[in-house]
Amino acid sequence: MRIRKSVRLLILNGKNQTLLSRYQGLDIHEPGHAPLGSHWETIGGGIDAGETLLDAAWREAYEESGLTTEDIDIGVVIWQGQNEVVYNGEHLATHHTYMLARMKRDIAADALIPQGLTPEELGFMTGFKWWSAEELEFTTENIIPPALRVELPKIISGNIPTTPLKLNLKFG
Repeated sequence: MRIRKSVRLLILNGKNQTLLSRYQGLDIHEPGHAPLGSHWETIGGGIDAGETLLDAAWREAYEESGLTTEDIDIGVVIWQGQNEVVYNGEHLATHHTYMLARMKRDIAADALIPQGLTPEELGFMTGFKWWSAEELEFTTENIIPPALRVELPKIISGNIPTTPLKLNLKFG
C-alpha cells in the first residue's frame, strides 16, 4: 500500500467561515465502504518530493483555488491524521497535515478560479463554498475531514493547538 502525504488548509475568512471545495463523482471511499458520491473538503493535496510543508501549502492553495500570498496568510500546523482510503481503485495510507490560513481580503467563493488542477481534478471539482460552523454542524453533506464539524468552533474561539491535534479522519 502506497503512503500519500498531503497538506490541507483550514482557510478562514473575516466572518470565521471556512473554504471548502466540492467534489462530485470521484471514486473515493474507505475500504469496504461505497464511494462517497459527493463531498466537500479543505483545500490541499499531495506533497511533492523535495517540497517543504509550507511550499506544498502555497502550491496547493494556488492550484486548487487561485489564492496567493496577496490573498491569504498561512500559519501554524493545527491538526494531523491518518486514514486508509481507496482512491480511483488504489488503496492508500493517507497522512494529512492541516495548517491554519486566514484570508487577507474578502473573496466570494464563486470568484475563486483554480490555476493548476489536473484534467482528472477538473472533471470532479464542482465549486467552492464558505461554510459557517453552524452550517457544518447541521448539514447532511459529506464533509472531509468529518472532525471539522467539532474542531472548527474551537479554532474560531481562539483555541489554536500549540502542538498538532491528532484527528480521527474516518469518513463516517
